[in-house]
Parts: sequence; C-alpha cells; structure tokens
Amino acid sequence: LMGQCDTEDQVVRESGIQGLFVIDSGPLPANPAELLSGQRMKSLLEHCKSNFDYVIIDGPAMLVSDSKTLASQADGTILVFNTANTHRGAAIRMLREMREIHADLVGAVLVGVKSRKGGYFRENYRSYQDYQRVQVEQPV
Repeated sequence: LMGQCDTEDQVVRESGIQGLFVIDSGPLPANPAELLSGQRMKSLLEHCKSNFDYVIIDGPAMLVSDSKTLASQADGTILVFNTANTHRGAAIRMLREMREIHADLVGAVLVGVKSRKGGYFRENYRSYQDYQRVQVEQPV
C-alpha cells in the first residue's frame, strides 16, 4: 500500500499451510487510515477477490478508525467481543458505528465468557449433552 512493490503478487505469500496465503501488514505507516481507504487497497482487495475463494482481513480493535475503513470495504464483518475488555456500552457503540458506515455485519464472537456454577450456561450444556447422547444411542 506504500508503493514499495510493483504488483499484488509480490505482496501475497504462501503461509506454509496448503491453500492458505497471507499478506503481512509490514511496518506501521504514519497514515494507515489514508492507505487503507486509498486506490492501492481497493486494487489489492480486487486482486485477492479474483484469485482466492475467501479473503479474511484481521483488523485492529473497533475503537481505531482503521477498522471502520476495513469494515466498510469488506463483504462482511464479524465483530469479536472479549468479556474481559469490552463493556456493554462499548459493544453497543461498535454495533451503532457499523450501521452508520453501512458495514455488512454477519455475526459476532464472544470470547472470555466464564460459566458460573449452575445457571443458564450449565443448563444449556446439560441439554446439549443429553441431545448428543440420544443421537449416539439411536440405530442407523
């Protein structure tokens, strides 16, 4: 994005896992939001979309404007909330900001949830175990 490579093929590298390719972020530029919203980024995304089945962009936390720029260019966005760091108000604000930029929010992931003894999670887990047990016991 900083113009140091001639073609997109010089940026995309094999990861060592068959079928998985990676683009490293490289050094942090002085103007990341400007680069992410620029023509080179659009060109890179088009190149990736035409050459790969799926393009996954791992962006910074939603409190950074760069993530909003990426979300507005993506076909879909998945928000990740960490219960240790994200308060309810911040999560609601992130969702509102996604709507404001017309990002296609396809889902959310909640990490760091601690199940408490008893309560909602225990009941759901027990229900899931019962369901699995019935599936295994039935003849085919």
